[in-house]
Amino acid sequence: GGTHKWLMSLQGLSYFYISENLSQRITQKFVGWTSVKDAWKLLDYELNFLENANKFQNGNSSRIGMIALDASLSLFEEMGYANIERQILDNSSYLINNLSEIGITPILENVNKNNIAGIVSFKNQNAEKIVKELKDKDISCTVREGMVRISPHFYNTKDDLDLLVDELVSLRVNK
Repeated sequence: GGTHKWLMSLQGLSYFYISENLSQRITQKFVGWTSVKDAWKLLDYELNFLENANKFQNGNSSRIGMIALDASLSLFEEMGYANIERQILDNSSYLINNLSEIGITPILENVNKNNIAGIVSFKNQNAEKIVKELKDKDISCTVREGMVRISPHFYNTKDDLDLLVDELVSLRVNK
């Protein structure tokens, strides 16, 4: 997975898990200079792969990305992962309810609260225009498959979400 977006870090860094069993069964197709046992023997063309997940590292590590991810995860630990999850889900529920109240039908309007996520989307034939107008007002959202997609995070406030809904009303999105 990527470390930007929900993990609030930088692009260019990702995480990867593979079981030891599966790692041993996969035929390695790509070589990175740090995926072999003695990376500093640059002219040794005998490729002896490392015996851990680092053998899948095809390029250089993003050191600045690692520093940013460490800072982000420290913030997450300080705030508490459960608190962050609860705030994201509360924000999504709040937004879904407020969109419904102004006549916009979110895709997952009637989803069980236990299955809600941090993404709220709604269909609109003018999705591109709506997103452009919202971005012009410094409201972050995007278009996905002809839908307006909003991803409220834990740092978003109810005031942020109310502003979004007010802008949608002023754009007459619900008409």
